[in-house]
Amino acid sequence: LCGGSPHFLKRARTLFVDNGRPNAPAARSQFELYAGPHFEGDFRLLLGRCSPEERAVLIGVATTGIADNVRVAKLEREGYLVKGSTGVQLFSMLFTRFATQLPQSVATKDTAKMVKGAPSASSVTLGKVELVSETFVSALGLARPEDAEIFAFDVTNSGKTPVNIRVACTVVEYSQATVRVYTVEPGKTKTLYGYSLFKPRALSELDNPVHTNVNYRISMETPKGPKFFGEPDQLKIRLLPPSSFLMAVFDPVSNQLKNYTWLIAAWVRRRGNKLQEILNSAGKACELRGYEAPEGEEVPMYTRRQVRALYNAVKEKGMQFQNSAKVNLNDQAQYMQLVRFPEDSLSQQSANCLDMAVLFASLLSSCQISPLVLFVPGHALVGWKDGKGGCEFIQTTGISTMSFEEARPIGMQYFSPRKTVCEDWLKRWAESIEDPKQLVIEDAKEFSILIDVDEVARKLRLTPV
Repeated sequence: LCGGSPHFLKRARTLFVDNGRPNAPAARSQFELYAGPHFEGDFRLLLGRCSPEERAVLIGVATTGIADNVRVAKLEREGYLVKGSTGVQLFSMLFTRFATQLPQSVATKDTAKMVKGAPSASSVTLGKVELVSETFVSALGLARPEDAEIFAFDVTNSGKTPVNIRVACTVVEYSQATVRVYTVEPGKTKTLYGYSLFKPRALSELDNPVHTNVNYRISMETPKGPKFFGEPDQLKIRLLPPSSFLMAVFDPVSNQLKNYTWLIAAWVRRRGNKLQEILNSAGKACELRGYEAPEGEEVPMYTRRQVRALYNAVKEKGMQFQNSAKVNLNDQAQYMQLVRFPEDSLSQQSANCLDMAVLFASLLSSCQISPLVLFVPGHALVGWKDGKGGCEFIQTTGISTMSFEEARPIGMQYFSPRKTVCEDWLKRWAESIEDPKQLVIEDAKEFSILIDVDEVARKLRLTPV
């Protein structure tokens, strides 16, 4: 559709996501017809940059497939034409369709007339730009930027053609300048958001919340270039350090608690010097080969034996339970806590239940054993897939005094009565994978949420925090 152009691919992807994946050839053709008008402004601009003679060549290639002209080489160099399996063709299917609908007389028109029918800024109305929250969770911005809205505003298009709105956003000192393009259909009002791609190195230096500015500018694409709505502006925001884990957000509009527990998968990592020390120590007691059990040993028993070795190796480090989880917030709609990264837990030799779950999940993942994290009110446990369709869990908060043989039954006491609820949660999560925020926590005082760490990280394409 888009000929490999990043600009057009980004536009088409937005339309694709908004409409859903076409599930049959007829639906695909319908999508192509729907997408075409959204590109017309850009296509008019492209043709407007060409001389009349060059436009004639492009329209001729689109309509007849004939490219017998000395200007073809120049148009190839500039990207208008490409060599396909049947000869020279226009760079994209949509551009070809657009050009075939133009009369040959267009080639003789001057450039100014090429923009006739383009959207007008007077037909577009912007609402007030407001922060989604006064406190921004940097971990979410790092792990899954497309779910980390910074600000929002409404756009109304009262015209007769689609308009493309560009939203530029930068979090001063901590992000790259980021631009997103949205299409607003004629006669529609749409809520648009500002996002930013954050700089991991800059955020890694944050241990405490900081106040900073969000610079933004909004414009509309036109064939003559961007039409800006006002001057560049900024909002003040409180930026949380990456160790602040967002579990849920209360939405006052829907009166629901939106789930973000899946974000914990971004804390899990396979590399680190101290992690490797634990793996080396555990490997002396049991060869760490994931689900490749030695001949004659059942996979679940061998997997459990590896986890026991990891547990004992961590225990030998002198780990202590320390319940430090508080995050001071201005926004009471966000359910959050501090979560140590695995290397920090090992360096400090202390961890709370969720810190410990993240540490063990990282160790398990390093051994090619699929880790699980179970959230229940006031507590979190770590578990693993046993390689034969089952799950096992351990209680880690008593690791300084408790043996593995004592920790596993306690962990299973938490999971066993919740097994059906957890399976239902995993099914609901799989159904909401396109927009995981839509999965809600129905009761903040009674829930059982099971996170399949590797599956979540893979399907949501999470970047480790």
